[in-house]
Amino acid sequence: MTLLSQLGDLVPFLSEQIFAQLPMGLLVLDDNKRVLGINEWLLSRFPPELNREELLLNRDLLQTLPELTNSRLSFAIDQALIAGQPGFLSQSLNPHPLPLYAGGDRSTERLHQTLNIIPLRSRDRMFCLIQVEDVSHAVQREKLLARKAAVARDKELELAAALEVAEEASRAKSRFLAHMSHDIRTPLVSLLGFTEYLLDTDISADQRLHLEIIRNSGDTLLYLLNDILDFARIEAGKVQFQNESVSLQSVLKEAIGPFLAVAAQKQLDLEYSLDPDLPAYVQSDSNRLKQVLHNLISNAVKFTERGRITVDVRPVEAGIQFLVEDTGLGISPDKQTDIFESFAQEDESSARKYGGTGLGLTIVKSLVDLMHGTVEVQSPVGLPSLTEAPSPVAGRNPGGPGSRFVVTLPLAAADAGPSPSRLETGYCFQGKRVLLAEDNPDNRLLFDRFFKKMNLEYENAKNGLEAVEKVQSGDFDLILMDIQMPEMDGYTATRKIRELGYVKPVIALTANAYKEDREMALEAGMSDHLAKPISRKSLEESLARWLLQ
Repeated sequence: MTLLSQLGDLVPFLSEQIFAQLPMGLLVLDDNKRVLGINEWLLSRFPPELNREELLLNRDLLQTLPELTNSRLSFAIDQALIAGQPGFLSQSLNPHPLPLYAGGDRSTERLHQTLNIIPLRSRDRMFCLIQVEDVSHAVQREKLLARKAAVARDKELELAAALEVAEEASRAKSRFLAHMSHDIRTPLVSLLGFTEYLLDTDISADQRLHLEIIRNSGDTLLYLLNDILDFARIEAGKVQFQNESVSLQSVLKEAIGPFLAVAAQKQLDLEYSLDPDLPAYVQSDSNRLKQVLHNLISNAVKFTERGRITVDVRPVEAGIQFLVEDTGLGISPDKQTDIFESFAQEDESSARKYGGTGLGLTIVKSLVDLMHGTVEVQSPVGLPSLTEAPSPVAGRNPGGPGSRFVVTLPLAAADAGPSPSRLETGYCFQGKRVLLAEDNPDNRLLFDRFFKKMNLEYENAKNGLEAVEKVQSGDFDLILMDIQMPEMDGYTATRKIRELGYVKPVIALTANAYKEDREMALEAGMSDHLAKPISRKSLEESLARWLLQ
């Protein structure tokens, strides 16, 4: 028994209700394409000239709507009425087959439609039912999503372009900083080097005073340069650390050394002490550790007019603690949280009077953080301690309220690094021969003076290509290789020299002073890396390490 037979007399009533209330358009055509039926949903969406039944019923659909002639809908109707084949018109291929509008208003956008053309057979006649579904909302949603996707793609492209611009700006900044570092360091080599050389000659007390002022000014310039460059590298996340065996006493002496003359001129006592329970050597980065101490001592010397400055190092449970205490101006409580910020100083008058970049303590805090340590400040010093016992400098000379910086680093004990044997009168390089590849004539003259002081035989090469040629024709125990040279750079020259079978030390002696520069030098086949400017003592010690071992 079929469903219709079960419904019986209800069939006409239900059919009429379904036809009238389905949420889609229904249109019935006979085999002559005349409109036999149209529901209210569809009728209400035709424009005013067509939205009454008498304008459509019993009329040929193609004559009423001549725009359908030769359309896909016309072809689909023919297929249904003649061949009995159902058809489907999607909105993607034929979005507006019938002139339908929201509320029949032609001023609105024509509705997007999908049409099903269903063939119907009754005895010997064919009919067709056209189902019309409004898919405008779905289309609008798809368009919205497509627009959002396009906007997202545009934003993604914009972000990618902005990222590329930022990365290129970062690369340009890095190149600028590298070039600036090299170009400023290069004249400092001869400035500081010849000052050191002249201080080692027989000169008057007045001349010595003048040369020491020049040396101190040059050292200050070098440290300012390092601060500016290191600040930029810290901001860019490019600071790298070496892990090496470091002598605490050597680092402390080298950090204090540049300030002894200034402290003496200001009649300040500058002292340091090492707790006897400390290990002689720790595992750290000597340059970074020295930089932290240098900046703290520089800050203390700068802002202390009378009294004393002490640097104490002692073991604590968390590692090793460095205390730098002064009797200077002190730091007001409301400024103590700001002093580690970039370019921060107590006030403008202090900046004008004492100078400086305002980056020293910022760099201290950043380096200490990167070394997994802590830094604290206390001022006035007479207040109870932050984390350490009272300062051993109880009877310090009269001065200001003072300040105390406490740096705690998790440094582990290490074995002593290798050190060359040394005669009482100094290193003996008799019989040793060195090749110096250096394009700067001032620097060549400086190293000439250094080598003569060391009684070291040497030969010059003005560029990398000349260095390669001299290696082929001469016998050298060690090569000092500059990096940025005309004709051929130091990296290329070193590779070619290694290809020739030269196995003795090749040491980079360059104003390219960063860790990555050292790594590039080692990758090129060099044995070590020395940064310019370099003192005669440091150069001599390095040469001894490689030539006298």
